[in-house]
Amino acid sequence: MWNEIFTFDVETGKEILELIVYDKDDFGSDDFEGRCELTLEDFRDQDSHDIWLDLEPEKPGVKWQGRIRLNIQYIFSKTKMLTGYINMWTE
Repeated sequence: MWNEIFTFDVETGKEILELIVYDKDDFGSDDFEGRCELTLEDFRDQDSHDIWLDLEPEKPGVKWQGRIRLNIQYIFSKTKMLTGYINMWTE
């Protein structure tokens, strides 16, 4: 369980977000667990999305790597987001 929070700026919103997952080893190097990609345009509603993503192996032909749970919220307009929350609260 990682329980990490990442915040970063996006230039156009048309970028592909690539997630590369490693475990953390106390001794030796961290192990590659898998990778996945998602399109930020799929999250333009500015809502919080709780999704599961299949992790792809590093090399083709390697068996399935597992899944990762991701909570993602793409905020491209703070004004639009706040207006949505105000409308929700007034309803």
